[in-house]
Amino acid sequence: VDNVRGGEICGALKNVVALGAGFSDGMRLGENCKAAILRIGLEEMRRFIQSRYPEVTDATFFASCGIADLITTAYGGRNHKVAEAYVLAEGKKTMDQLEAEMLKGQKLQGTLTCKEIHIILEREGQQGQYPLFASIYRIAFEGSNPETMIAAVGDFRLEDEDFSLPHEAGEASPQKAIKRRLNWRTPGGESPITALPNVYSH
Repeated sequence: VDNVRGGEICGALKNVVALGAGFSDGMRLGENCKAAILRIGLEEMRRFIQSRYPEVTDATFFASCGIADLITTAYGGRNHKVAEAYVLAEGKKTMDQLEAEMLKGQKLQGTLTCKEIHIILEREGQQGQYPLFASIYRIAFEGSNPETMIAAVGDFRLEDEDFSLPHEAGEASPQKAIKRRLNWRTPGGESPITALPNVYSH
């Protein structure tokens, strides 16, 4: 990618989302729930970065430094593993204790970044715009029940701004891209499923 800031901050924020994925797996909520956490996490990453660095384009989040790195970390990274163990410990061990036991001297980037993000959002009064980030912080540092994250996922709403996938240069519109809302409809009122053949016909 061309924008260094976007790539670097994606690399930090994905570790926070990976904590959420680990909490989900610790509760044995299944792949659909974890997929929802990754989707919301990616949107909160985009929202946080672009609100501060508007020159970062949506394409950055669909590059290797964005969604690809997020998926890899959320399925097998150290942040995911420790967060999953934290839930399974049922309050008997802290994140710091599990970090020391499981990582043998390595550090959790997710918890460090989560603290920094919390300070920024609290200072700016924006916690409500980042329900997933906020709930992950409360679980990791304030002892909130991990199940509270599910309520945060359920309350999440995409804003009205576009979040479109990159498309080929010269196309009149990103018709091949999946639309930003889960409940989108084509101009003819078709559902996403019935519309897929038309969307990918070009």
